[in-house]
Amino acid sequence: MYTQKKAPAATEAQCKEVNFDSSNINLCSGFGQFHSTNNKREPKPYVGITLAQVADMLATPPSTAKEHGQWAIFSNLASRDVIEQRNSGEFYALWADIDDPDGKPFKDMFSLACKVLGVDLMGYTSRSATEDKQKCRFIVPLAHPVNGNDFEIMQKILNDKLEAAGIAPDRKTETANQICYLPNKGEFYDFMENPFSGLLSVDSWGDEFHAELEALEAAERERKQRLEQSKRKAYERMQSGVKSPIEAFNAAYSAVDLLPGYGGKVKGNRAVSPLSESGNYQIQIQPDGKLLSHHGSDMEAGIGKLTQSNKARLIDAWDLFKFFEHGNDEAAALKAAGAMFKDENGVSITKQNQRDYMANQSASPEAIAAVKAMFDKAEDEPSEQLEPPSPADVDIDNPPGLAGDICRLMQLEARRLRPELYPLAALHLMALMGRKRKSVYTSKLNLITLGIAETAAGKETAQNVIKKLANDMYASRYIHGNAGSFKDLIENLIEGEGTSLYIVDEIHSFLDSMKSQKAATYETKMEAEILVMSSTELYTFRGMEKRQILKTKSKDVSELENKLDKLGDNDSEEKRKLERALEKTKLVIEYLKNGWPDPFFSIMGHSVPDRLDSFASLENIASGFIGRTIIRRCPERREKLRRTQLNSAEVARLHGAIIWGFEQMQASHGVVDVTPEAEAYLNACVDWYDDDDQLNHSIVGGVYARAPEQLFKVASILGLDGGTITLEHAKYAHALVKNSVDDVKYLILKSYAERAEAGEVEIMAAAKQTVLRNCKGQGLAPSKLREKVSKPKSWQQLQQANQKRDYFQELIERLLQSGELELIENGRRQRYVSRAVV
Repeated sequence: MYTQKKAPAATEAQCKEVNFDSSNINLCSGFGQFHSTNNKREPKPYVGITLAQVADMLATPPSTAKEHGQWAIFSNLASRDVIEQRNSGEFYALWADIDDPDGKPFKDMFSLACKVLGVDLMGYTSRSATEDKQKCRFIVPLAHPVNGNDFEIMQKILNDKLEAAGIAPDRKTETANQICYLPNKGEFYDFMENPFSGLLSVDSWGDEFHAELEALEAAERERKQRLEQSKRKAYERMQSGVKSPIEAFNAAYSAVDLLPGYGGKVKGNRAVSPLSESGNYQIQIQPDGKLLSHHGSDMEAGIGKLTQSNKARLIDAWDLFKFFEHGNDEAAALKAAGAMFKDENGVSITKQNQRDYMANQSASPEAIAAVKAMFDKAEDEPSEQLEPPSPADVDIDNPPGLAGDICRLMQLEARRLRPELYPLAALHLMALMGRKRKSVYTSKLNLITLGIAETAAGKETAQNVIKKLANDMYASRYIHGNAGSFKDLIENLIEGEGTSLYIVDEIHSFLDSMKSQKAATYETKMEAEILVMSSTELYTFRGMEKRQILKTKSKDVSELENKLDKLGDNDSEEKRKLERALEKTKLVIEYLKNGWPDPFFSIMGHSVPDRLDSFASLENIASGFIGRTIIRRCPERREKLRRTQLNSAEVARLHGAIIWGFEQMQASHGVVDVTPEAEAYLNACVDWYDDDDQLNHSIVGGVYARAPEQLFKVASILGLDGGTITLEHAKYAHALVKNSVDDVKYLILKSYAERAEAGEVEIMAAAKQTVLRNCKGQGLAPSKLREKVSKPKSWQQLQQANQKRDYFQELIERLLQSGELELIENGRRQRYVSRAVV
């Protein structure tokens, strides 16, 4: 038995209210073609109209010139922006525009439409209709609203049905922001209404809808295939030595294929600009694929290049990318495009240029010697270097005070212990709770941390516990799981009133997106903006993003003011809520215009060694990202699954103590001070970081240069508990920051050792660090240790080239002789345990 397909999934949630009445929903409306909030000469807020009011107009229409006639977009979203309507609009009616009746009388067309559609229908002749040419419009109310994308599909189906019946509709109604002029009496006027057949149900057109959807999906697949095929041209150009990002971009992308992604529409050799509010097809597609735009909106915005006639804009793929992705900023677009295109080895134009430069420095014997020297110590020679303050009595897995309580709660709730990650999570949560406090050292408590641990090793415990504690402190709305684009970063910061904490599992995807070849989607400018947000004391918005958000917020102000006007002098809770919302929205507008003071922006990221180890690179040190990041590289092993019953009483006690600590922290508004002992210790730490051997180190000098900044942040966050930085806080901060620098040094050494051209010296130096790091604590069995050391290809190649030597055994014996490693035997079981400080 045949079954009619159901409504599209996107609208199913809107179709559950059985007794739904759309006749009194306020819809977007205005007067005349130029009525818009974006009209630069005379911006006007939109007015509202309901379908019931439109029905009343049928019998008593106004009679005004068309340029002053009232129109409607049958959506509850007050906007003429096509992208906004597609993404956020809810549409309550379809409509058809019969501009060429081909001699048919209005009443005959209306009767035929009623017969073909079999639903409630309103019809009326247009302002320009005459007895001989009875132009008209039909309005089809819907039983349930549909979203903007589904509305456009339903509009096409409506037009197809009318056209099949011999009524030729104007297809421009298939764009979500196209305005429908309402009844307006002209030389000839007539109307009809059929309210007896029932409202149009989306399900009744389910088969046609799914057929259209499949056609759109097929067209989108073809478009993506064309994009993928055209990228090969960019690869070929790179192989031939082309270094121009603009040339590579135009070789890889077609303007016709990019336009729909930015909100435009393509039909044959014509197109509609994403900026157009009229919805008219005023772009001609040229034989070479460029767009010749006659849209006034494109002319005003300055997209592309002005033609010799000064009456149109010629637009290529690069022009679209530059405008819609980077606010028409040529420098930002060039930087992003340079990182997008990659050769068959995955190397981008920008990265290849950087590598060409860095190779001259990092591959030199001096650089390799400097990397190895980071871990070599001449024990028998007196050192002239300044020694760092000793953190020997600090357990960095167990910070002092409130942070320690948070870590202990995580240890209790963990199924598999991963204690190295808990302090980072605790610091993030304390910083979030105390973000409005300042210390004598810093006004910024923002952190960026990266925790690197094996998959299924227990990383989720740190994430889950701080999310739950944040929820208990009503701070969940500030926490985000990821950001897919630069725009997400901006919107989340605004919605969080200047506060964002990103807790990102598998953060390598997030970091990779900043330099992805899919830059048109992910926006490569994220990295620079993250660094600015996390460090600036006044965040200023870029013009493109500012204009878009200001437009939305200005609409919000108008709506709130209208609601308050309707309430009059009535002093009610509703009015007070509206006043608070209005004040908050106006403050956001002020910050958008003048900059957001002291934004709180932090990232806590986790991932696995195979995906994140390589992020500690010379390139990321040079960009400043690594210097602003605290890294914990966990041992490459998993702890045993905890099988004992959860100590619920201790969990409850710790939870209560933590919540009380947060409440005390937030109740105090004073500046976090420092004790004389802590101040002296921190000064000694800074002296060491600023010593020439660290500050101007050829490999990690940039990391040491930013170490004092991290030192002061960590100490200040710990000092939030009690309001004073103590010596214990200072020592812990130094231990954590120094450990982070050591982890960066290890990852760089590891990266050098895994290069194809690596020699025995750096391979063995990296292997030594791998042994000592993974044998901490309970140690590792010999077979497991050999497996980890032998994993890099460079090690395998070294061993293959010298099969008479057992490099692993040589290394182990050397470490046993030096006392840095110890063999523990328990019956048949053997384990190597590290005795060195690493």
